[in-house]
Amino acid sequence: MKKIAIMHLVLLCLCALFGCSSYNSGEIQTPKSNSDSIQIDNNELNHQSNENENILAMKKDEKSFPKSSSSVTIQTPPDYYSYLFESYNELSSTLIKRDSIMLADLNDYGELFNRTVSAFENGIIDLYVPVIDGNVCDLRNKDGFSNISMMTAELYNLPWIWYHCKVSDSDLEIKLAYPSIIENDELNSAKTYCEALKIIAPDAPNPDNYPKYESYQNIYESEILLANDTTVIAMISEIKNSSKVYVMFNYDGMLVSIYADNEILSETFWHSFALAKY
Repeated sequence: MKKIAIMHLVLLCLCALFGCSSYNSGEIQTPKSNSDSIQIDNNELNHQSNENENILAMKKDEKSFPKSSSSVTIQTPPDYYSYLFESYNELSSTLIKRDSIMLADLNDYGELFNRTVSAFENGIIDLYVPVIDGNVCDLRNKDGFSNISMMTAELYNLPWIWYHCKVSDSDLEIKLAYPSIIENDELNSAKTYCEALKIIAPDAPNPDNYPKYESYQNIYESEILLANDTTVIAMISEIKNSSKVYVMFNYDGMLVSIYADNEILSETFWHSFALAKY
């Protein structure tokens, strides 16, 4: 397994203070380990740039979040890393091992990441992977690029698993988070992505507040029928001057974020798509 340190939070702070034209243009390189040469392509940079606006806005307003009984404040952990994997098998074997290299890492990635790793190892949560027509999605298998990332803290300060997939020669980015590790009854009862968002990140871009964010043309909810007659209420975010969209939904208690060209995400695609235990 390859592991690199991505000083994401530091970059975000620098961006907020000094502007980040170089980051948005793709000039900043990911730190590399001594033995690995891992790159980030333009699609990933664009994807991260859009989400960075989301993250920066949340950090700016972190202290002003509504203090209602339903709001959950997720603290930014002291350290951040992205663990890299080449296959579903490699990810799975790492998450279920008692001697996982993740547990051996002495950096402080926060309580939620520690809970996530322990929950996988103890069988409290299951690893889900994307499938199309019953088969696991093809990974991008691009020379010099990772196929799967596990980020210790990213959007909403949650740990996310990021699958870099391909569908009909087009990029399909799929991310999963497990909010049950927060152990909040109201959050566990949330049926939609928007309902969960109101609890963990009420000021994050959503259908009610998206005009104040520069990146978004529109954000709205829509019902989508997936494989096996599974229906989800998705939050769809349209990006300005881009054919890319985010489709985010709650799937059996997981938060799912899909980023792809809108043409890929047809009704036929959704009817074939599901998430399955690995």
